[in-house]
Amino acid sequence: MNDASAFCSPPLVDLVVANSFDLPLTEAGFAKASARKYVRKRFIGARDVVKLHSDRGSLILVWGFSFDFVPHIAGRFTETVRWHRTDKSASTDLGYSGLGRFCSGPREPGATIELWRGESRLRQEAEFAKDQLLPRALAKLDSVRSLRDFRCLFEFEAREKYFYNLPQVGLAYAFYLAKIGDEVEARRYMSEWLKRSHHREETQKTLARPFEEAAASPLTVQ
Repeated sequence: MNDASAFCSPPLVDLVVANSFDLPLTEAGFAKASARKYVRKRFIGARDVVKLHSDRGSLILVWGFSFDFVPHIAGRFTETVRWHRTDKSASTDLGYSGLGRFCSGPREPGATIELWRGESRLRQEAEFAKDQLLPRALAKLDSVRSLRDFRCLFEFEAREKYFYNLPQVGLAYAFYLAKIGDEVEARRYMSEWLKRSHHREETQKTLARPFEEAAASPLTVQ
């Protein structure tokens, strides 16, 4: 495929992702959960996630943490409360990319991989992202050694005035605080999250039950 304007097919994209990312991520201890997602579990309650997220004609290299004890709301109309407790279902409750905080920049080299400029460009940009941005992603993930280490990461995000513009991060922080035994702060963040939520009352009540269970049975944090 030499046409620079050719949009790459999904099978080709999957192949290029595999060629660039399978080996370094396998060597780092990750398992391949799907064609564009890699997951690693190092300690109880959390998983490391690296994925190539498809967005408007490009792939975005995303990395972060998925928590077994944090639910998410699935379905725009059904609003089903679900869990992501397996490698296959793991999702980034606390995530990062090379696009800057809240995707507002500055953009880092390798942040995106274009899908519409042909195979040669696709392969070049995938290799560039692997060489330039993946090491930073792995360093960020490796910096967390225990469940306790997540607190400073959440606190850094919570200082930003746009924190609640990312509802899953705010929800994850409330559940995380409950799970490590800081019930007062957990309730403060959960109350604020519920106040800002646009979800149905039934959905909020459904979320309240696992939150209370998390607060009643905190993990032993090393």
